[in-house]
Amino acid sequence: MNYAALRSSSTRLIRDMGKAATLRVPGAGAHDPVTGTLTPGAPTDYAVHVVEQRYEQSEIDGTLIQAKDRRFIVAAITDSGVELVAPSSAHKLVIGGVEFAIVAVLPEQPGDIALNYTVQCRG
Repeated sequence: MNYAALRSSSTRLIRDMGKAATLRVPGAGAHDPVTGTLTPGAPTDYAVHVVEQRYEQSEIDGTLIQAKDRRFIVAAITDSGVELVAPSSAHKLVIGGVEFAIVAVLPEQPGDIALNYTVQCRG
Protein backbone atom coordinates (compact mmCIF):
# COMPACT_ATOMS: atom_id res chain seq x y z
CA MET A 1 0.00 0.00 0.00
CA ASN A 2 1.30 3.46 -0.88
CA TYR A 3 0.81 5.31 2.41
CA ALA A 4 2.65 8.41 1.19
CA ALA A 5 0.05 8.85 -1.55
CA LEU A 6 -2.77 8.32 0.96
CA ARG A 7 -1.23 10.94 3.26
CA SER A 8 -1.02 13.40 0.34
CA SER A 9 -4.68 12.79 -0.50
CA SER A 10 -5.71 13.14 3.14
CA THR A 11 -3.76 16.39 3.49
CA ARG A 12 -5.29 17.81 0.30
CA LEU A 13 -8.83 16.97 1.44
CA ILE A 14 -8.27 18.48 4.90
CA ARG A 15 -6.89 21.67 3.31
CA ASP A 16 -9.79 21.87 0.84
CA MET A 17 -12.55 21.17 3.37
CA GLY A 18 -11.01 22.43 6.60
CA LYS A 19 -9.73 25.60 8.15
CA ALA A 20 -6.36 27.03 9.10
CA ALA A 21 -4.97 26.27 12.54
CA THR A 22 -1.70 26.33 14.46
CA LEU A 23 -0.10 23.51 16.40
CA ARG A 24 1.83 25.21 19.21
CA VAL A 25 4.72 23.15 20.59
CA PRO A 26 6.32 24.48 23.79
CA GLY A 27 10.01 25.25 23.69
CA ALA A 28 12.55 23.59 25.93
CA GLY A 29 12.71 25.37 29.24
CA ALA A 30 15.80 26.51 31.08
CA HIS A 31 16.29 25.43 34.69
CA ASP A 32 17.87 27.91 37.11
CA PRO A 33 19.69 25.78 39.73
CA VAL A 34 20.02 28.75 42.10
CA THR A 35 16.32 29.58 42.31
CA GLY A 36 15.01 26.15 41.34
CA THR A 37 12.66 27.70 38.79
CA LEU A 38 12.02 26.68 35.21
CA THR A 39 11.77 29.38 32.59
CA PRO A 40 9.71 28.17 29.65
CA GLY A 41 11.27 28.41 26.21
CA ALA A 42 9.67 30.10 23.22
CA PRO A 43 7.06 27.89 21.53
CA THR A 44 7.32 26.71 17.94
CA ASP A 45 4.18 27.19 15.85
CA TYR A 46 3.30 24.95 12.89
CA ALA A 47 0.70 26.13 10.37
CA VAL A 48 -1.71 23.27 9.67
CA HIS A 49 -5.24 22.65 8.50
CA VAL A 50 -7.96 20.90 10.47
CA VAL A 51 -11.48 19.58 9.96
CA GLU A 52 -13.80 19.68 12.96
CA GLN A 53 -16.00 16.72 13.82
CA ARG A 54 -18.57 17.16 16.58
CA TYR A 55 -18.86 14.57 19.30
CA GLU A 56 -22.15 12.69 19.29
CA GLN A 57 -24.20 13.05 22.46
CA SER A 58 -23.72 9.32 23.12
CA GLU A 59 -19.91 9.82 23.19
CA ILE A 60 -20.01 12.50 25.89
CA ASP A 61 -19.57 10.86 29.29
CA GLY A 62 -18.69 13.99 31.29
CA THR A 63 -15.26 12.63 32.24
CA LEU A 64 -13.17 11.45 29.31
CA ILE A 65 -15.22 13.47 26.83
CA GLN A 66 -16.89 16.59 28.18
CA ALA A 67 -19.77 18.56 26.68
CA LYS A 68 -17.57 21.39 25.35
CA ASP A 69 -14.78 19.18 23.98
CA ARG A 70 -14.05 19.46 20.29
CA ARG A 71 -12.59 16.88 17.91
CA PHE A 72 -10.34 17.88 15.03
CA ILE A 73 -8.74 15.88 12.23
CA VAL A 74 -5.28 17.43 11.77
CA ALA A 75 -3.30 17.03 8.56
CA ALA A 76 0.01 15.19 9.04
CA ILE A 77 1.74 17.61 6.66
CA THR A 78 2.16 21.28 7.58
CA ASP A 79 1.12 24.09 5.26
CA SER A 80 4.80 24.51 4.36
CA GLY A 81 4.91 20.89 3.15
CA VAL A 82 6.94 19.23 5.92
CA GLU A 83 5.89 16.32 8.11
CA LEU A 84 4.15 17.54 11.24
CA VAL A 85 5.59 16.66 14.63
CA ALA A 86 3.11 14.26 16.24
CA PRO A 87 0.69 16.28 18.42
CA SER A 88 0.62 15.48 22.13
CA SER A 89 -1.10 16.64 25.31
CA ALA A 90 1.88 18.94 25.93
CA HIS A 91 0.91 20.92 22.81
CA LYS A 92 -1.89 23.40 22.08
CA LEU A 93 -4.09 23.80 19.02
CA VAL A 94 -4.91 27.39 18.08
CA ILE A 95 -7.94 27.97 15.86
CA GLY A 96 -9.36 31.39 15.08
CA GLY A 97 -7.23 32.94 17.81
CA VAL A 98 -8.57 30.54 20.47
CA GLU A 99 -6.04 28.26 22.16
CA PHE A 100 -7.25 24.75 23.01
CA ALA A 101 -5.57 22.24 25.30
CA ILE A 102 -5.00 18.87 23.64
CA VAL A 103 -6.51 16.12 25.77
CA ALA A 104 -5.90 13.08 23.58
CA VAL A 105 -4.40 12.21 20.19
CA LEU A 106 -5.14 9.24 17.99
CA PRO A 107 -2.90 8.91 14.93
CA GLU A 108 -4.39 7.46 11.77
CA GLN A 109 -1.37 5.32 10.98
CA PRO A 110 -2.07 2.04 9.20
CA GLY A 111 1.56 1.71 8.08
CA ASP A 112 4.86 3.34 8.87
CA ILE A 113 3.71 6.97 8.37
CA ALA A 114 0.85 8.94 9.91
CA LEU A 115 -1.90 9.93 7.48
CA ASN A 116 -3.48 12.41 9.92
CA TYR A 117 -4.25 12.84 13.61
CA THR A 118 -7.57 12.87 15.46
CA VAL A 119 -7.16 15.37 18.29
CA GLN A 120 -9.52 15.86 21.24
CA CYS A 121 -9.36 19.44 22.49
CA ARG A 122 -10.70 21.26 25.51
CA GLY A 123 -10.81 24.96 26.09
